[in-house]
Amino acid sequence: MNCNNILLSEPVQVCFTASVEIPYDLRFMVPVLDWASTLVSTSGGNQRESDGLRLALEETLVFLISAYPDAQDKEVLRVNFQLKIDGIATVTIANAGPPIHLNRIPNYDPQNPEESELDGLWFHLAQNAVDHLEFNNLGLDGWQIVASMRLACPSFEKGSAEEDLNDKKINFNLRRATPDDAAQLVDLTYDTYGYEYTGEFFYYESQLRKVIEDGDVKVIVAENGETLAGSVAFFLFPQKPHLAETGSLMVRHSYRCTRAISYLMKESVRYIDENSLGVDIYSSTCVTTSVISQKIASHLKYYPFSLLLNMGCQRQDAGKYSWMTLFAHAKFIAPVANMRIHLPEQHHEIVGALFDQADISHELIDEVSKDLPKETTFYLYEIATLKAVSITFQQLGQDWIAKLRKTIFNLRCNGNRAFTIYFPAWNPIPPNLDEEMLKFNGIFVGVSPISADECCLVYSILVDGVDFDNIQLVGSRGQELKEHIRGLYNKYIKE
Repeated sequence: MNCNNILLSEPVQVCFTASVEIPYDLRFMVPVLDWASTLVSTSGGNQRESDGLRLALEETLVFLISAYPDAQDKEVLRVNFQLKIDGIATVTIANAGPPIHLNRIPNYDPQNPEESELDGLWFHLAQNAVDHLEFNNLGLDGWQIVASMRLACPSFEKGSAEEDLNDKKINFNLRRATPDDAAQLVDLTYDTYGYEYTGEFFYYESQLRKVIEDGDVKVIVAENGETLAGSVAFFLFPQKPHLAETGSLMVRHSYRCTRAISYLMKESVRYIDENSLGVDIYSSTCVTTSVISQKIASHLKYYPFSLLLNMGCQRQDAGKYSWMTLFAHAKFIAPVANMRIHLPEQHHEIVGALFDQADISHELIDEVSKDLPKETTFYLYEIATLKAVSITFQQLGQDWIAKLRKTIFNLRCNGNRAFTIYFPAWNPIPPNLDEEMLKFNGIFVGVSPISADECCLVYSILVDGVDFDNIQLVGSRGQELKEHIRGLYNKYIKE
C-alpha cells in the first residue's frame, strides 16, 4: 500500500493504492473479497458500499476464473484497489484469460426471470452493484475490468506520529553527505518520490555509497537531530568536466511544511556561488506538468535552453504510455568570451534569444563540414526507469548516420523507447542536419551549453504526438522556444 506524493509536481489524485495477485483458482477468491471489503471500510465506506464492490468483484472473478480452466501455474489475476481523493473507490482486475465478448453475454431481465438466461445473471449483478463497470481490451496485454463506486463519506487519512513537526520552527544542520548517509538517503528518496525517481542508484545503498565515495555525486543534507529531513545533489560526469547537474531536491513528507526546503535552497545558492566544484555551468531539468520547479530555477537565475520532448515514458494502466517533457536550464558561472555555435540558419533567431536572456556573448554560424573524419564516436546515458537514452556525439564522422541508426535499433530491441540526440556545435555541423534527423522523426528542440565555450545542438526523436498546449512553461523565452518547436513539429512531423 502506498500514498503517492511527488515533490515539485502536480498533486497526484490518489490517497492510496493496494494490489494482490492470485492464481486462476476459486479457492483464492474469498481471501481477496475479504481484503477488498476491508479496504473499502478503511477508506470510510459504509456496509452498502462495501457489499456492492464485493459483489461486483465476486461475480467478475467467478466468471473470469471459470472461463480459463487451462490457466498455467505462472498465470495470475492481478487485483488492484485504489481510493482517489474525490472519494471514488476503484477495483481493477488485469486478466490474461480468453477474450471477453460482451455482446455474447445474455441479457438478464430481473422483471422477467423465467424468460432470461442465467448465464447473464452475473453481469447484471456486477453491473448494478457499483456505479460504473467497464471492460477494456488491451490487446497483447489482455483484458482489464474496472469497477468503481463513489463513497458517500470517504475518510482515509494517513496517520503520522511526526505530524506535530509541521507546527514547529525547526532549525536544521546543513552539511555535506558522507557515504555513511547512503541508507538514510535511500529512505529519503522513497519517502519523496516512491519508486518514480529517475536516478536509479538512489534506491541502492551500496551504489549510492560508492558514487558519494568516488565524488561523482555531491549531496547537501538538511539534518534535524539524527534524521535527514531533506537533500539536494550535484552530479558530475567525466564526459562533461565543466558542467555539474543540479537535482534530487528531496524533503521528507513529515518536514514538507517546515523550512527545510528554504534551508536547502539558500545553501544551494551559496554552494553554487562559491563554485567549489570548479565548473563553468550548472544545469537543471524541470518537469513541464508543473511550474513550481521552473519558478525555483528562475529564482536561482537558471535560464531555459532546450525543451526535451518524449524524454521518457511510463506505462499506464490502460496499456498506453505517458510521455514526459522536460525543460532544461543552465546557469553560467565562468565568464564567456564568445560562444561560437554552428547550427542551421532557421534556428538562429530563437537560439540568439536564448543566449541574450542570460547576457551571454555568442556568434551563430551556418557552416557545414566539407570533410568529415572517417570514424564517429559517441557515448550513451540511459535512464532505465523512463526507458530513455541520450546519445551524445563526441566526433561526427562519415558514418554518423549509419552509426546512429544501428544504435537506436539496438536500444529499441532492448526496450528503450525515448531518445535525445546531442551534436557538438563548436565545430561545423554535417550537411543537411535537420533533414537527416527528420528521417529519424527527430526535430531540433534547443541547445545545451556544456562549458564556457562549448555547446551542443539538441534533437528529440519523437515516438508519439506532442500536445504543446499542455506544456506549461515559465518566462517569455521559454514560450518562444516552445512556439518555435511547435512550428517545426507542425511543418515537418504532424503533416
